Amino acid sequence: MPARSILVATDFSAPSRRALEWARLLHARLNAAVMVVHVDTDPFVHTTLRDDAAKWETESERGRRLDWLKSELRTQIDDVFGPDAQAVRTLVVRGETAEQLTDLALERDADLLVVGASGKNAVDRLLLGSTTQELVQRSPIPVLTVH
Repeated sequence: MPARSILVATDFSAPSRRALEWARLLHARLNAAVMVVHVDTDPFVHTTLRDDAAKWETESERGRRLDWLKSELRTQIDDVFGPDAQAVRTLVVRGETAEQLTDLALERDADLLVVGASGKNAVDRLLLGSTTQELVQRSPIPVLTVH
């Protein structure tokens, strides 16, 4: 069954840009709807200071960062999708990346999740974890990993 709705994750890295390029190709070939998502991860999620750390960022600072992320997202989409960029929806959410993306895949009834893979070796994955690997294991829909 061809994908009708594609969810693309970006962290503004080179692999995620290649994921956007693949999404553009799939959009052109399948006329699939595309939503590009950036997950703004909480840098204090794995610390005992988490509750206190949330107070370090003011509402104004959070708003400026969100505006900047949305602007960067739109710039990257305009660059990759060209004239088709207006058809691409965007979303910036905060949370844990794999959890947010799998939840969004279900909520948005996506058929395919496209993500960039950094190509870390086995030792790096063992020590640092791999969001892409976690997505492949957790995702309720097929995941296209782009290296």
